[in-house]
Amino acid sequence: MTTSFRSNMTDEWGTHKYFSAGYIAYGVVMFCILVLGFVGNTLTVLVLTKREHKWRGVTPLMINLAVADLLIIIFGYPTQVHANFTADGVPDDSHCNIRGFINGIVGITCIFTLTEMGVVSYSGLRRVGGNVRLSSYQVACLIGAAWCYGALCMLPPLLGWSKFVISASKLSCSPNWSGQTTADKAYTLLLVTFGFFAPLTVMITSYYKTFWVVRRHFVPGNTAVQLRQRKSMLRIVHVTLMSVISMMLSWAPYCFISLASVVRGKPVIENWEAEIPELLAKASVVYNPLIYTFMNKSFRMTLFRIVGLHRCFGAGHEVAPTAAIQKRPNVIQIQFRRHSSEVEVRTPRVPPPH
Repeated sequence: MTTSFRSNMTDEWGTHKYFSAGYIAYGVVMFCILVLGFVGNTLTVLVLTKREHKWRGVTPLMINLAVADLLIIIFGYPTQVHANFTADGVPDDSHCNIRGFINGIVGITCIFTLTEMGVVSYSGLRRVGGNVRLSSYQVACLIGAAWCYGALCMLPPLLGWSKFVISASKLSCSPNWSGQTTADKAYTLLLVTFGFFAPLTVMITSYYKTFWVVRRHFVPGNTAVQLRQRKSMLRIVHVTLMSVISMMLSWAPYCFISLASVVRGKPVIENWEAEIPELLAKASVVYNPLIYTFMNKSFRMTLFRIVGLHRCFGAGHEVAPTAAIQKRPNVIQIQFRRHSSEVEVRTPRVPPPH
């Protein structure tokens, strides 16, 4: 299998030297994605399981996102890196079915989880001042729904509706985007619609409503506590929105190239270039840990404490959700105790008349 595969690729790409160089370059990039993604998502899980992050409603979904990325990194990427460096390619159709199913279910589960994060963030902002934490039952339902949705989208090829095929570059497996049968075209359109455009529509709607609420400056009761909670929720919304944008930018080229293949009836990009859109999609496992670190101070401080850098960066103490709110000296100061719901009101001292 390996010998014939090498000879076929040598004939297609002109020389064996170019073929080997392309494989090595792709393998190096995949190896970097594997290492960075594994380290980043492992640290993400460790950070989000700490006490100071458990109170946020989207935290369980963020953990599910990191776990999904770890699964594809552990069970999907190492075999592909090995195939790239050895130039063995995809062994056979049975392996192709497994790899295509795993890659697809994890990718769609991540997209659906991001959709749920947008909806939960909007609900939390609307109910600010109330309990925005999800119950264990709600968390289980949301996570289970994400995985079931991903499985349902990728299950038809295993049941005979369309199939997973080796890609044009012989490096990976994917649905039969360029299939000409009615079944292939119908499944491709269904997969792109429910795996990309439908979640994207829900996310856009959720974040539009979120920022519409923000522009109204509506806070029930208009108290200092609710103002601070609303500001905290807005920070979470910004982080989740950036995660959504990065995910969509990663998957959009792959999605549109696939749709173009359906229209043309053959691959739009062939040989080495065919893996570039898929490589962009696979790199999405790296982005979320970076976004959390650079855009969320609380996440960054906890991360520094875990890896032992808190002394170097001055992040020795975590900021609890009930940290003090300081005002100017000439107005009333409201200070919320860290471990109590008591409120202490201090008025400025008036100097005695001379």
